[in-house]
Amino acid sequence: MPTAPRHLPLLERPDEARLRAWVQLARVFYRVQRRIVLALGRHDVTLPQFDVLATLRFSEGVTQQELAERLLVTKGNVCGVLDRLEALGWVERRPDPEDRRANRLHLTAAGRKKVEALLPAHDSLRRAKNAKAPSAPRKKRRMSG
Repeated sequence: MPTAPRHLPLLERPDEARLRAWVQLARVFYRVQRRIVLALGRHDVTLPQFDVLATLRFSEGVTQQELAERLLVTKGNVCGVLDRLEALGWVERRPDPEDRRANRLHLTAAGRKKVEALLPAHDSLRRAKNAKAPSAPRKKRRMSG
């Protein structure tokens, strides 16, 4: 009775393993981000808008510069998003009483209501992804060709 051929474990050089890990991480990030963008789109909110609203929910009263630093973007990038959120009535800029050159950022009642409505949807995506996570390590795939 013939036996099935045994496959030896796939051996990689460290640089190949690092590259493969990087590519896999990028793929996972893209898939998660795409799902978040779709979920937010159902609420007519973009990902940058959600980032600002969620950040302000936990750190209201920051300056535009502080917000940009927390989001790891430029102050100019934040300015455009804030202009749109202000036009929607979700964020307001208030003069800083100690520095006339700066404004402090605050959620309006409508902005607070919007972000509170978005957080459960965002959190349910995280919970759904955790529920689907494999509990045991997967077997390595062998690539041919």
